[in-house]
Amino acid sequence: MFEFSVCRNETGKVTGFDLGDMGFSFGEKEVSSKGNPRLLMMVYLSVVSLVDTLLSLKVGRKYEFVGVDSSFSLVFELQRKGGGRMGRK
Repeated sequence: MFEFSVCRNETGKVTGFDLGDMGFSFGEKEVSSKGNPRLLMMVYLSVVSLVDTLLSLKVGRKYEFVGVDSSFSLVFELQRKGGGRMGRK
């Protein structure tokens, strides 16, 4: 199991293309796009992509999530003993 957070960096009117950051925690490990402007992503479109990636784990054992319009990526791998692994490329 993991937790994730989404932070919209824009101020003013909300659009579908607002930039922001995502953070993920899995047990003791934490990975975030915060602090690096190259890793900013279109947060709303990226959440949809993240959900699609996680649903794909039912079909395969390993999938990569890439933030929309970003250099931020994570690889999710499903493991048999109820555990999971998350790593940043």
